[in-house]
Amino acid sequence: LFGFAHAVVARDPVILAFGSIWEPGVLQDAPGRFMPFAERDDSGIRERDLLNSEIDADRMETLYRELQVNRDPFWSMAFRVESGSAATGVPDVVRYLSPIRDEGRLLGATAVDLGTSAFREISHRIGISDRRWLLMNGEGRGIVAQHEAAAVLTGRESIRDVELDQMFRLADGGDLDDLLRSVRSGASVVTIVEPVGTTIADADLGRRVAALTRIEATDWILVMGEPVDVLTGPAEVLVQRRAIRAGLVVIAALAVVLVGAWRAVLRPTRRIVDAVERAAAGDSTARSGLVGNDELAVLGRAIDEAIPRMEELATTRVSLESARQVQQAMLPPADIATDRVRISGRVRPSEETGGDYFDHGVFDDGSVVFGLGDATGHGLPSALFASTARAYVRAMLRREQALDPAISEANDLLVDDARGGLFMVLFVAAWSPVDAVLRVGSAGHPGWLLRHDDDAYRMLDAPGVPLGIAPGGTFGTAEVGGVHGGDLVLVASDGAWEVRNPAGEQLGTAALLAHAATLRDLPPDEQVDRLFDHITGFADGRPLDDDCTIVIARFD
Repeated sequence: LFGFAHAVVARDPVILAFGSIWEPGVLQDAPGRFMPFAERDDSGIRERDLLNSEIDADRMETLYRELQVNRDPFWSMAFRVESGSAATGVPDVVRYLSPIRDEGRLLGATAVDLGTSAFREISHRIGISDRRWLLMNGEGRGIVAQHEAAAVLTGRESIRDVELDQMFRLADGGDLDDLLRSVRSGASVVTIVEPVGTTIADADLGRRVAALTRIEATDWILVMGEPVDVLTGPAEVLVQRRAIRAGLVVIAALAVVLVGAWRAVLRPTRRIVDAVERAAAGDSTARSGLVGNDELAVLGRAIDEAIPRMEELATTRVSLESARQVQQAMLPPADIATDRVRISGRVRPSEETGGDYFDHGVFDDGSVVFGLGDATGHGLPSALFASTARAYVRAMLRREQALDPAISEANDLLVDDARGGLFMVLFVAAWSPVDAVLRVGSAGHPGWLLRHDDDAYRMLDAPGVPLGIAPGGTFGTAEVGGVHGGDLVLVASDGAWEVRNPAGEQLGTAALLAHAATLRDLPPDEQVDRLFDHITGFADGRPLDDDCTIVIARFD
């Protein structure tokens, strides 16, 4: 946990600290409350348990109790960093908490710390660094962060800890509290405001146009705006130009009627139609070749620019289809079907290509190996990463056969290829017909076992860290004896149980496993098909949010 937190902080300089808090008893080596954190300071990144710091522990406990009540992720208000902490030199910090759950049970939470100055860096990333903006809490009471130019918007040189109604009043005399309630409910509001006094050299900046919107997953309100004359000045110039242009158009129209409409309208129209018809017939070199600033010339140039882009789009779609076919070709060509074991699997990517794969094979001694990998994200980058991981895992299993060293060596190779935050969770199982023992290896992904005399699937417990995060990782292994006589193993990627219906509700692991148990008497390939039908029916027309893979093995 310390190493993972360290890696998260190291990936992005905006992050000051990352860590987690765990309920007593959740972790075997931490019977009490455990708060592993990694924090950035001037000398680098250090790791510590927040329980060793009374101030930080009390603050985390207070926020965690709020999470226990509401069960939803949230951002804290900015709090002052104490002297001597890891983030010394950052005046204020905000903390984001998100729950860690397992089928409704709260196990703990993750926490991310950002300095309020980080919001200025974020404003550069999202393209509003040249705007006047400030962040306030949902009640309009207190500033979370601000842009340096916000003083012109607010009429105050310093707006730290100033309430919204101390800066603005609505120009139409409306109630500011009513406006805030509307924004908190999800509406984005643009209105005219007037400053409540000014302090910038006692200059009256006049009315402002202000836009207010709630930031998703927070109770914060983003306020952006400009003085009215800054916005209306260009508009007035534009209106004047449009008026002059309209007059010229009228004169030009009369001239066209007098000297021949075909010279100004018909001829360029024909050239545009000809270019479109040639492009539709497959001629990518077709162009209208129109020049000038009139509407038809602008239309012609737009079509001229669109024709090669259409060809590029077609080429891209062909490339994606080729990538999809290559990835599909790497999946097992047929199910395993012997007198002792039958294995079937299927992948449904959420895009043309995906980050899921499954694999299976039979060794010379008759033992059977099968597994599933799920790379972060989806699309072409995840597909390439998953393909690389599949090659490493398959090669190491053929060389080692023992699961733990094979997964460890594949991870060390994959770490060198992991870029941009990519990693992969993995589940591998090996079954020997000699002793009917199922050996399980995991890199952060679960599997489930349904014994012939049980009514429900139970998790195969072999915890481990995902592949591609750090070399020398620890990967869990376990053994289950006497696997035969109709026992089933089910492995599915998280896209199978995180699918949502049009109401936004998730299917969930429990519902997926419960339905899978009712299909136990069917052949594995029919079970896989029926589970995908169940997932599609639950989604009710809503597209998959993530790649979906299901593998089922039956031992007889």
